[in-house]
Amino acid sequence: APVGRMHIVTMVVCAVAFAFDLFEMALGSALAAVFSAPPHKLPTAQLSWLLASVYVGAIVGAPLFGWLADRFGRKRLMTSLMAVLAVTSALAGASSNSTELGIWRGLSGLALGAYPALMISYLTDLLPARKRGPLIFLVVGIASLGAPAGVFLVRGLTPIAPLGLEAWRWGFYAGAAGAAAVTALLQLLPESPRWLATRGRDAEAMAACLRFAPGMPSLATSETAPVAQAPAPRKRAWVSVALLFFASPWSTVAFPLLAGALLVNRGFRLSDTLLYVAISNFGPALGVMLGALGEIGRASCRERVSSPV
Repeated sequence: APVGRMHIVTMVVCAVAFAFDLFEMALGSALAAVFSAPPHKLPTAQLSWLLASVYVGAIVGAPLFGWLADRFGRKRLMTSLMAVLAVTSALAGASSNSTELGIWRGLSGLALGAYPALMISYLTDLLPARKRGPLIFLVVGIASLGAPAGVFLVRGLTPIAPLGLEAWRWGFYAGAAGAAAVTALLQLLPESPRWLATRGRDAEAMAACLRFAPGMPSLATSETAPVAQAPAPRKRAWVSVALLFFASPWSTVAFPLLAGALLVNRGFRLSDTLLYVAISNFGPALGVMLGALGEIGRASCRERVSSPV
C-alpha cells in the first residue's frame, strides 16, 4: 500500500513516544551533573550506581518485553511500556533519597530499553517495504530531539525551582505526563497486521490492513496463502549484530552520560555544564535526520531509474 494518512499518524505517535523515551534517558546526563555539584553532591560510588541503574533495567527489559511482545502483540506491549514509564517516572520525581531514585530509575529502564526495539519491529511490519528505511530514519530523527529537550528543561528550571521543587524533579514529572499522554494515543493505533496473521487472527489482521489501505480487496473473497515466515538469521549474523551493539554504547552512552560529571568536577558551573550537555545531544538528532534525507534521496533515485521511460 502507498503511504497514507494512517501511516503518518502511526509514525507521529511512535515518534512522540520515542521522544519521551530519549527524554528520560537524557535525564541521566542531567543527573550526573546535578548530583556532582553542591548542594546535591553524591559520593562517586553512589553516583555511579544511580547512573547505571537505568541501564541495568534496560538489560533486563529489552529481552523480557521482546519475548512478551511476540506472545501478546507489538502495540499492546508498547502501550504497557509507556504506562510503566509514566508511573516509574512520577515516583522517581518524588524520591526522597538517591537510593530510592536509583530503584525507580532501574524500573524505568525496563521500559526505556525495550521500547525502541519494539517500535522498530512495529513500524517494520506496517510501513511499505520500499520506503521503510527512510521513514524509520525520519521517526528516529524527530524523536531524537527529545534528548536535548529534557536537559534544556532541567537547565531552564534550575534557577527557578517552581513550587520549591528541584529542576530534576520537574524533568521526571514532565516525562511522566508525556508518557501518560502517549499511552492514550497508542491505544488508538491498530495492532500489527503481520503479528495478527502469524497468530491466525486473520479477520483482525484484515481489519487492521484496511485502516492503512481502505481500498484493499477483502481477503474473504479470495483464497489466501499462509503468511511466510522469515528465515532464521545465521549464527554469523547474530555474532556481527551482537558485536555492533556491544561496541556502540561505549561512545554513544558512556561519553554523554559522564560528560556532565566530569565538567562539574573540572570547575564548570552547573548551568554551563547542562548547556553543553544539552547542545551535544543535538548531534544524534542531526545525524539521523541527515541519514533519513540521504535514504530518501537514494530511494527517489532508484524509483526514477526503475520507472519506464
